[in-house]
Amino acid sequence: MAVPEAIIEGAGSCILMSASYPGYTSKRSDMFVAKLRKHRMPPPYYLLLSITLLSTLSTVESVCNSACCTEIPENYRGIFKTRNTFLSSLPDSRRLNTLALIGTHDSAAYDTIKAAEAQALTISEQLGAGIRVFDMRVRSLFNSFKMHHGPIYLKRSFDSIVTNVTKFFQRNPKELIIMFMKVEFSELFCTLSECEILENYNKLSGGLFVRNWKYNDTLGQHRGKILLVKADNGFDNCTTRLPCKVQNNWDISAIGTKYTAIDKWHDIKSLQDDQFDPSQHHKCYINYLSGFSDIFQGPKAVATGGYFWWGELDRTTGTNRKMYEYFRNPGNTLSIILTDFPGQGLISKITDSNKEA
Repeated sequence: MAVPEAIIEGAGSCILMSASYPGYTSKRSDMFVAKLRKHRMPPPYYLLLSITLLSTLSTVESVCNSACCTEIPENYRGIFKTRNTFLSSLPDSRRLNTLALIGTHDSAAYDTIKAAEAQALTISEQLGAGIRVFDMRVRSLFNSFKMHHGPIYLKRSFDSIVTNVTKFFQRNPKELIIMFMKVEFSELFCTLSECEILENYNKLSGGLFVRNWKYNDTLGQHRGKILLVKADNGFDNCTTRLPCKVQNNWDISAIGTKYTAIDKWHDIKSLQDDQFDPSQHHKCYINYLSGFSDIFQGPKAVATGGYFWWGELDRTTGTNRKMYEYFRNPGNTLSIILTDFPGQGLISKITDSNKEA
């Protein structure tokens, strides 16, 4: 019974949760993890114990975020600065292939079930915080788009997203956004193709969408517009296919996998380094910081840090924090970073880099 008592004791303290966030250290949390490792139990029991721990950490998370984690630079629940106009301040002659932009993976997956939740901010909040690239995953239903995460309906429509973007452009007409379009789930009760449905949205928005554009276009050509990009499935004839080098290795299981969160970071770092290697230079780069660990933690553990099972229970720093510390803007290519639960530190690091490039 010693180990279960340790779980109760440790999980009852915000110090334990703070161990999941870089910048906070605690002898108590280290002793807690060491205590877990000391008990050599048969694998099935140890596995059950790790699942219990992950569930317990999730339960105390909201308390700990407010009590001791609010100052972490990448904390996704922190107070966000207003970055409505960071592109507006750049000259019209500035080319897109000199920009570094931060975006959200599965942008509409907020306020949903834990296993599918990828964001904490609404679309309007993301826009205000400085997000300029959006990952739109849709299902065609009755000749309109519903937002999906796989088969999971996210209880919002593409209509509401276009409305939010339209309002944002009315207040900030010199900004632009890039929107990746993907058919996420099979259509139902439709008489129109996805491109025909998209064109209807374009007409209703007053012509916000740009189907054909180039990575070396200037900001002045597309201010106040949504630049459409093809992402995997669908939208073949109504979006632009970017000639990018992409890193999107996302499958990080917490149990019995050969691809770990450590491997994920190595892949992220490798693509970041490629942008400074003349022999590896591409016209644009898309680097996904996101990944999926398990149904108990969802995507959040990969992005913000969490506990993973690789024969023993280990804590791993989130990819957002690591990128916050490692990112540099090459200034001579379009560099797009897509992530889950981005915080102010990471957003500011990327958006501010455009002033220096």
